[in-house]
Amino acid sequence: MWKQIEDALFTFSAANRKTIIQLFYAGYGVLIVLFLVATFVFGFSLPYTNIFYFLGKGAGFAAAGFFVLAIAAGLIRRFGYSGKLFPLLITYRRHFGISCFLFAFFHAYVVRLLPSFVLAFQGFGFPPFFPFELFGVAALLLLFPLFVTSNDWSTKRMGKWWKRLHSLVYVIVWLIFFHVAVQGGGLMADVLGLVAALEIISLIYRQLTKNKPVAPPPVPPAPAPQQAK
Repeated sequence: MWKQIEDALFTFSAANRKTIIQLFYAGYGVLIVLFLVATFVFGFSLPYTNIFYFLGKGAGFAAAGFFVLAIAAGLIRRFGYSGKLFPLLITYRRHFGISCFLFAFFHAYVVRLLPSFVLAFQGFGFPPFFPFELFGVAALLLLFPLFVTSNDWSTKRMGKWWKRLHSLVYVIVWLIFFHVAVQGGGLMADVLGLVAALEIISLIYRQLTKNKPVAPPPVPPAPAPQQAK
């Protein structure tokens, strides 16, 4: 059953790769427009702030989902998985990462930053951050350099440092988990906690199996000597 689903997803992706990537770019454009509209709505105190607050909360869940998709390829590879799901995830991993940052930034911008700036502008001061918000801010700040370097130019120019920089995901996954869990947990916290734990387990598994000796291939038996006639 799973192999059939995997094959169907791989076939669909291969046939529609260009269209799927164009949809990602269209989504980026929609988010940029929403950033501008949200700024206008909050800046002029229009009666649509609740709608954007709801969109901002949803963007937080979307960001977490895209983050899991972005790190899934490396996770399953360390466990030795080599099915068609791996190249499928690799194909769109960059776009998963970019989407994660944009949704996370929109989440923070609409749910926390814009309302706080409005209160500060009205003379009430900038509200202090709660502990769960500090985890979220830390995750967003660490995601920013990954977002900026998610392009071919950075990959070529940075060399081995690109991979080292993007190893920050091992820290970010825990920050996102605590950001969600401290607010009360729920299914999303359970999923993120499981993924964070699997990240550590996969790293340990890779270290334990990295230098594991590989058994030599079996030697075919030598042909029996022919008897002289």
